[in-house]
Amino acid sequence: FHVPARRRRWESPSAPHPPRRRRPAMALQPRAAERVKTRFMPRLPPLGSGAFNVEAAAAACAACCGVSPLRLADTDVRVFVAKKVVTMDPSWPEGTAVAVAEGKILSVGTEETLAPYMDTARTVVVDRTFADKILVPGFIDPHQHPLVGGIAMALCSNVAFYDTPNPYGETIKGLKSKHAVKERLAELVRASETADEPVLAWGFDSVALGGHLDAKLLDEISTDRPLAVWDCSLHFVYVNQAMLRKVGKLKPGVPGIMFDEDGRPTGQFLGVRALQPVMALFRQRFVAPASAFKAMKHVTDLSHQNGITTVGEMMLGGMSMMLEEPLYREFYSEPDVPMRCVCAVDVKKVQLSTFGRSAPVVQYVKDLVRTSTDRLIFNGKVKFFSDDAFVGLGMQMKQPGYLDGHSGIWINEGPALTKLMWPYWKAGLTLHVHSNGDAGNENTLAALAELQRRHPRFDHRFTFEHYGVSTQAISQRVKALGAHCSVNIHYPHLRGEINERHLGTDRAHLASRLRSLVDLGIPTAVHTDVPVAPPEPLSEMWIATERRGQSGKVLAPEERVTRYQALKMVTVDAAHILGMDHLIGSIEAGKLADFTVLEADPLEPGVDLRSIGVWGTVVGGRTYPRRHEWAVTGAAGLPEGFLQSVLALKVRWSGGLKRLLFQLALYCLRKVSCRLSGASALDALGRQQRIKAIPVLLFLIACGSMRRLYK
Repeated sequence: FHVPARRRRWESPSAPHPPRRRRPAMALQPRAAERVKTRFMPRLPPLGSGAFNVEAAAAACAACCGVSPLRLADTDVRVFVAKKVVTMDPSWPEGTAVAVAEGKILSVGTEETLAPYMDTARTVVVDRTFADKILVPGFIDPHQHPLVGGIAMALCSNVAFYDTPNPYGETIKGLKSKHAVKERLAELVRASETADEPVLAWGFDSVALGGHLDAKLLDEISTDRPLAVWDCSLHFVYVNQAMLRKVGKLKPGVPGIMFDEDGRPTGQFLGVRALQPVMALFRQRFVAPASAFKAMKHVTDLSHQNGITTVGEMMLGGMSMMLEEPLYREFYSEPDVPMRCVCAVDVKKVQLSTFGRSAPVVQYVKDLVRTSTDRLIFNGKVKFFSDDAFVGLGMQMKQPGYLDGHSGIWINEGPALTKLMWPYWKAGLTLHVHSNGDAGNENTLAALAELQRRHPRFDHRFTFEHYGVSTQAISQRVKALGAHCSVNIHYPHLRGEINERHLGTDRAHLASRLRSLVDLGIPTAVHTDVPVAPPEPLSEMWIATERRGQSGKVLAPEERVTRYQALKMVTVDAAHILGMDHLIGSIEAGKLADFTVLEADPLEPGVDLRSIGVWGTVVGGRTYPRRHEWAVTGAAGLPEGFLQSVLALKVRWSGGLKRLLFQLALYCLRKVSCRLSGASALDALGRQQRIKAIPVLLFLIACGSMRRLYK
């Protein structure tokens, strides 16, 4: 990253002066950078150089998070004293004290072994707040959806089958029958304020409640009020006829959009590709910054209360990258946010904005790495899909298939998945693939094998996300190809007994294998996929060690793991899969000071893992009690209205020409809004005003095209 000053390639008699330096692809605004002390990344190799890889991204993240040598004599040191410190370093397994300076770990051991640091430091504070507590590495949930999950859990009405925890009050009880769901939806319709306002609910479980909803059933609740129900996996949506009229004309031939024998839509949108027409209606209502921040705070607070210090957002851009990127930057720039977030970009969605071209998206993902902070981290991760959801049984299964004879849903099948992933694999990025059924896992394996044949890579950290139904042969090939697994461990606990009549007892109970992966030496983490399951790492550890279904019966006991292995899956191995094991995951000198503070030792035999209390967390050396009060202060200065608030965020978190373009668009929108007697959104414009706005939009498009041509 450094060119010696004495000799540069441009020095020559004909070129005595250095060329102008190009601006970085993106620069945060001075106000925001000053507020969060943003540290920019060193410049990464350009697209096509082949030098971008996991190691380069790790080095860039370390630079961002400030992992660099410090002068101890000029440093203030805080020593956390605990009943026990579980380090997850097998060579130095435990201690009773941890020395921390500038958000990083100096040393772990006892107060006596920390004496060299305490004697040398400028000031030393011995903190005995945790004298009777247990410190473990900060819990990591490597697969969440803070925005989409928060929208489902906090902004939509709840019709879930299982109980849903609430960070601000009592747990929401589950609905155990379709009749109860219909009654809840009818109450919501009666309570809604305006006749045209859509009623949106989340959590319906088609497998547990004996079948899908459809427009005919929902019309029994209301024929004039738009009504939409999201299923618990977020992969299916059911709507009534009033909502179908809002959606508009549907194109036949899209897999998952269901029609009856007469060619009329049934109101069922099954699979992530099918539900896109309905998602457009959700987007404007829920991705407005005020609503989005509320949703993200809901999931963040729930995660924090259960001891999580780092989450992985595994579908950034799934709704709209233009909307989500500034939302995440603003949210994780808050000085009191008790969480780190590592992001993987849903590149197929982003490619839609580049007319299907992958090269600009590859460069965009690389450029994101330079803009990371110590709370919001981009390290070259991208997300893909193989088959559909496990929960709704949309995943693809090999023979004998499903017992009722239905077929699963492909999202990217065969060569299409390989073609989609190839540019990102060749560029050295880290690939994560949503893969559930045994046929879906074999499809992902075939794509990975072809990628390795074309362009072999080491330490690529290709990860199977969910890994629902598998076989020993599939696991062996995962090991042979050097891939990792991030497993949704809630599948056997929540779905194992329900799925017996759909998959057979053996395949239903063997979902989410763990012990066989550990025995093969495959790095394995567990996750919740919020909102599919609540973010509770101690419950995940309990399921991994017990594998009990809803009745209490042990399912596939040979796949149980030890307590230490389970703790490793929510700390060390989760950090490894996120590409952050050099910074988090264990309590070692040089890593970030992220701890979870527990009331009891999770490794102690006989202690019920689910009953262990969480005092709170330590993130970057700062303590956050379980009931940490904070607010998203950045949302207070945003204008009202969906488009104006989004454009204001884009202005705040953009730089150079982009910032000027967004400022111009915001100015024009405000001028138009002033002429509409108080209207504050473009949706309020009449036909004449829309026509007047066309030249402005054409000007913006022309400016963007000129900039791309110039680059």
